[in-house]
Amino acid sequence: MVKLELCISDLGQAAYLYAIGHKFVGLDYSGHGRYGFLFANEQGQAAKDANAYFASAMVPARELVEALKILKQVLYSEKEKGNGNGKWKAHPQPTR
Repeated sequence: MVKLELCISDLGQAAYLYAIGHKFVGLDYSGHGRYGFLFANEQGQAAKDANAYFASAMVPARELVEALKILKQVLYSEKEKGNGNGKWKAHPQPTR
C-alpha cells in the first residue's frame, strides 16, 4: 500500500523534491522543535524520487536554491509562530 503523503526530514532532499515539481502539502511537527516536510506521494513517485536524490540525481542549481529559500521561509515562519502542535498545511504552491 502506497502512503498518500511522504514526510522528509532532510531539507536538501525536500528542496530537491520541491524543485522537480512534487506538491508540497505542509509541515509535520515531530517534537523537540523538529519538523518534517510533507509531499504528495501519488503512486509512490515522491518516494522513488526521494531515493533518487541519494543516488546523485541532478537538478538545476537555480531551482534548488529557490526551493531551499521557499522551504526555509515556511519553516521559519512556523517556528516563529511557536505552533508545534501537529500538522501545518501549505498554502497553494507558487507557480514557476
